[in-house]
Amino acid sequence: MAVAIYEQFKVMGMRPDVYTYAIMIKAYCRNRCFDEAFGLAMEMEREGVVPDAFTYTTLIEGLCLHGNSSLGYKLLHTWRNDGVPIDAFGYNAAIRGFCSEMKFQEAEEVLLEMERHGVVPDAISYGNLISGYCKAGNLSRAWFIHNEMVSKGRKTNCVIISSILHCLNKMGLTAEVMDHFQIFRDSGVFLDGISYGIVIDALCKSGKVEEALRLFEVMKGKNMVPDKVHYTHLINGYCLLGKLHDAIKVFEEMKEMGAKPDVITYNILAGAFARSGLVPDTKDLLAYMVNQGVKPNSSTRRTIIEGLCKGGKVKEAEAFLNGLDEKCIDTLSAMVNGYCESDYKGKAYGLFINLSKTGILVNESACAKLLCSLCEAGDVEKALAVFQILWDSDVILNEIVYAKLIAALCRVGNMTRARYVFDALVGRGITPDVITHTTMMNGYCKASCLQEATNLFYDMKQRGIKPDVVTYTVLIDGGQKVNRKDRASVSQLQSEISKMEIKPDTVYFTVLVDGHCKIDNIQDALKLFNEMLERGLTPDAIAYTALVSGYCSQGDMGKAVSLVEEMTIKGIMPDTRTASVFENGMMKVKKITSRQ
Repeated sequence: MAVAIYEQFKVMGMRPDVYTYAIMIKAYCRNRCFDEAFGLAMEMEREGVVPDAFTYTTLIEGLCLHGNSSLGYKLLHTWRNDGVPIDAFGYNAAIRGFCSEMKFQEAEEVLLEMERHGVVPDAISYGNLISGYCKAGNLSRAWFIHNEMVSKGRKTNCVIISSILHCLNKMGLTAEVMDHFQIFRDSGVFLDGISYGIVIDALCKSGKVEEALRLFEVMKGKNMVPDKVHYTHLINGYCLLGKLHDAIKVFEEMKEMGAKPDVITYNILAGAFARSGLVPDTKDLLAYMVNQGVKPNSSTRRTIIEGLCKGGKVKEAEAFLNGLDEKCIDTLSAMVNGYCESDYKGKAYGLFINLSKTGILVNESACAKLLCSLCEAGDVEKALAVFQILWDSDVILNEIVYAKLIAALCRVGNMTRARYVFDALVGRGITPDVITHTTMMNGYCKASCLQEATNLFYDMKQRGIKPDVVTYTVLIDGGQKVNRKDRASVSQLQSEISKMEIKPDTVYFTVLVDGHCKIDNIQDALKLFNEMLERGLTPDAIAYTALVSGYCSQGDMGKAVSLVEEMTIKGIMPDTRTASVFENGMMKVKKITSRQ
């Protein structure tokens, strides 16, 4: 529209002024037509119209808003060096642009450069950085920038505070949300409805709906009009507690106060009805929703399917899915998730396989859920089949899912397949972490493949992954069980853990004590046991049982009895293994005595 009017002006012979050019440049930038925007800037020069600061910063802002912050900032440099007066607006556009591109180092450099060139950073300058760090989850840096801003005499505001509160809420730090809200409120900073809404949401999600309701009333007492977001938070809070009657009351009040419920509000209610197994109510709500002009979306259908499954209405969920005119990835994924939640892993797997045969894959979240569910059930063959289909389709899940698959394979002793998955990850540049490496080593040790475990240990270190105390414990335990007499390799590992300043734990000492006891080296076992105590570690029943076993094998039942008594005094109850070891020791002594 603006472009058409501009062209009409030119046809009519009207000469655009600097303000008209600036508006046109802004219009082109909004539509990502940067060539045309720069063309207008050059036209200004030809026509003898001198651009003002607003014109220049409009171009900078346009570039920065659309992912071209580096170019925008480069132009800022060039124009500033040419004597163009760039104000805070131009610098702020660059800061905001870099933050949206997650280039925080560059954004902070802009802030510093502002000051070097005599442009005083304002609350917007700092606020853009704080908001960027909050969106990235870097709360500590956000606080640092905030405190720096305040120390330089800039006042914080409700927009900045809302960014911080929202970040805390996303991290699940409900107590901190409330504490900081209270601190800011007590300091006299004006907090708007958005700030109140974040705190209400945090309280509702943590089950403190009555407290949220009190804050809601306080907000109304300050003449802030609650909107659909505030009401939806309260409805969600009651739904999470299963208090559907109270949720409906808030829903009715919401409508009476003129805050029209949106699709999010309806989705929350539909999900709550479905989770409670209220099939007719769920259907009625859907019909009412449509009647009110709110169109159900894929999230609505997904929420209902997953909710019905959680509410034990799997057949109804299937019927709902089958009754849909169009089945999208979201709804099919919801059915896979629902099956997994309801412990219908076989059905989830069957649906996944049938869909994959037609070239359809459910979303990554559902794939991860299915893979993890199969691993937890020990159904490694099906888990491997899912893995292979996804792998062949270039669908990459997060490392935690792969770690669970490797762990499941190791648990059943299928080290060949575990290594296949492990190597497949490495082949695609996904480096398994120390936990997965240790899981593999433990699997090898249990399968008496100590050499493979040792080789993997050295490979791990070459990849720059630092072994932890669990890694060393696994290798020492494996080495002792495979070759009890070979203490050299165990001593080498002990020396290494000492050099690396890794703190040994109770399990580490227990493994060493057990190893020495099994080769009748009771003196060294006792030294290690005492060292454990000196380090402030508390031996558990397993550690005591290892030493009791050592004394029993030597026929020293007096010391074995003393240890069992010591256990009891310390409140460590002997378990069945302790009793079995002690009983075997007593029988051994009786046999020896009867022969004499």
